[in-house]
Amino acid sequence: MKSEKWVEITAPTSDEAIILALARLGITREEAIIEMLDEGSPGFLGLGARDARVRVERRPAPSGEVVEPSPPASAAPEPPEPVVTETSVPTPAVVSQPEPLSLGQNAPNLRRPRPSVAQPAPRGGADWNPEQVEQVLTAVAEKMFAALDVQIETEWRKEERPTLWLSLRGKDADMLVGPRGQTLNAAQYLVRSVVRRQVNGNFNLMVDADGYRERHIQSLVNLAHKMADRAVASGRTVRLRSMPARERRIIHITLRQDARVQTRSVGSGRRRIVTIIPNRDS
Repeated sequence: MKSEKWVEITAPTSDEAIILALARLGITREEAIIEMLDEGSPGFLGLGARDARVRVERRPAPSGEVVEPSPPASAAPEPPEPVVTETSVPTPAVVSQPEPLSLGQNAPNLRRPRPSVAQPAPRGGADWNPEQVEQVLTAVAEKMFAALDVQIETEWRKEERPTLWLSLRGKDADMLVGPRGQTLNAAQYLVRSVVRRQVNGNFNLMVDADGYRERHIQSLVNLAHKMADRAVASGRTVRLRSMPARERRIIHITLRQDARVQTRSVGSGRRRIVTIIPNRDS
């Protein structure tokens, strides 16, 4: 299948549109021709808002150089044609073993040398290697964010299921956050999708930039404790604002060990909220 030569991407901001386009094409800014079709507009008080739209094209290769897409990892390379000497006696060609395909084999080193990514672990089931997942994630991140001035850090954390955090810090890290974390959520979706094509298993992936998710999670934890105290003091159920599922989950987990209260989610869709109910004994 031929790789795409250009894409047009629409996103809330021009930076987000460019990042999504580069990630989709699998290239860096130096390898791209970026055309701003519409810078978008925030509107006035939310009225007349318009998304940004960009066109990103692969930069043509230098004259005389032909760039072809890499063959699939499972495909064996075709042996070179035999070399014929002046006596017309063909010399047997030497066929080298193919190198394992790695998303990060040509990516610049942003933090420290990383080993090449080996063949993916078996998909599905519990037979997966955490070290290999970390290697694949690092390779994907180095390729995807090569055009940005960021440092890459990975860390396994013990949560309800093993969670590998990818933390991006540096000069350009804050531009990956976007309004209310929208750009960061898009980047996380892309990273998860690419990694899951390489390895699979019972683990979760989180992408953070400039410590945004860390601060946001801590604010939700503080909110949970504060509202639990209010529910106990008043003896009445406290209803929180509507939240996405991942934020409601943080509230539930935070108050799970609080014997004074219990939590329930009520409502449906975007209006689903968390209620904090004081126990009678408290």
